[in-house]
Amino acid sequence: MLPDNVEKQFKGKVIVWYPFTVGGQLADRWMWMSEKDGDVIDYHRKDVLIEQALAGGDDVVVLRKHKNGTFSVVRRFDSC
Repeated sequence: MLPDNVEKQFKGKVIVWYPFTVGGQLADRWMWMSEKDGDVIDYHRKDVLIEQALAGGDDVVVLRKHKNGTFSVVRRFDSC
């Protein structure tokens, strides 16, 4: 699960991130997780999770978890 400060920062948005600790490039990872306001929505490929959230009218933030435990925003998608 995400830390409280990250959940508060993106409250109301769907957060797509890779929760596992496996090496390799981000592009090689296929089982991502989406959550909103602390509730897990689904596990799937990143592109599928983004499409599902946008189809539901939600804004999406894709996060990367660094080895030191911090998070950074990789991409943002607004539901237009």
